[in-house]
Amino acid sequence: MNTDNKDLRILIVDDTVKNIQVLGTILKQEEYQINVAQNGKQALDVVGKVRPDLILLDVMMPEMDGFEACTHLKQNPETVDIPVIFLTAKIETEDIVKGFELGAVDYVTKPFNPTELLVRVRTHLSIHLLQSALKHALTDISRMQREQESFLKRELQSRLAPIQQNAEALIQGSGGDPQAILDSVQGLAGLVGQLQHIQELESGQVAVQKNAVELLPLVESATAELRALYGDLINIQCNNELTTSTVNVDPNLMIGAFQNLFQHAVEHVAPLTDPTVSIHLVNEGTDALVNVSYGGEAVPPEQLAMFFEKFNADMPNTEGTGLETNYAYLVTAANGGEISVISDDVAGTTVTIKLPS
Repeated sequence: MNTDNKDLRILIVDDTVKNIQVLGTILKQEEYQINVAQNGKQALDVVGKVRPDLILLDVMMPEMDGFEACTHLKQNPETVDIPVIFLTAKIETEDIVKGFELGAVDYVTKPFNPTELLVRVRTHLSIHLLQSALKHALTDISRMQREQESFLKRELQSRLAPIQQNAEALIQGSGGDPQAILDSVQGLAGLVGQLQHIQELESGQVAVQKNAVELLPLVESATAELRALYGDLINIQCNNELTTSTVNVDPNLMIGAFQNLFQHAVEHVAPLTDPTVSIHLVNEGTDALVNVSYGGEAVPPEQLAMFFEKFNADMPNTEGTGLETNYAYLVTAANGGEISVISDDVAGTTVTIKLPS
């Protein structure tokens, strides 16, 4: 973990000014950020204002000693994870055991050995940062699992409902539409296939076969299906200003990425009075850009930050699955390209794919 020491904060708690000066000098030479306190009560006040990454805590102090301060820290959910290293002038087994029982991670004896002190500080900072990263990762995984379960339940229910309704009507002889059943089954199969392909891309199971290909035919191929599907209902414009039109990509994968991205844009503008999707091809140095712009309500900032994540649709009230942008992101990355998005209420939303020549 390559964390800069300048980004790490250590709180020194000791009632002896000389000890604070010695510790401060040692740690500042390593460029750590330093805060100080001279008793346990002051330490708790400091922790309430700035959240240190590690605390060096003297045992014997007036007003509130180190043991009591550590007890308060470990009883508070907001500070329980901050590692505490006790500073002690004596090596008494009973005191050391008590410190560990209260939640301390280590101890350092006075007078301080600079090398020993720094090794212990580095070790426990590294452990703390790794634990924090793991905690955040587990939280993200849990969130994504909940979102995935909710997404799949919603999608399956919406796609199975017309199948059940029409099948029951056919059985009862009260109507029913076989074509609607077929459409729903095909949509369900498409969803499963898309999820499977995304999983294959995420795990690196998809072989990327790059070739030098013309970009415009890829884009036109991706728009042809949408034009056939929507006809005059959606205005899909394509403006080509490429001077260097060859890109080095896997054409089959990129067509799929464009289809997903264009489909996402079409679903976004479909409810508008004048639904238009503009595709602009232009060069940026030796790279080629595909800008996909569409109007409508801007994507909120909190959703814009997750625009390319799986199961994070920016259109909760539409039929979009939220998988299209994730698929485009994965394919673009697999081809060595870059994808980005901007959105506001004035200019609308623009997704840009940059591809190498």
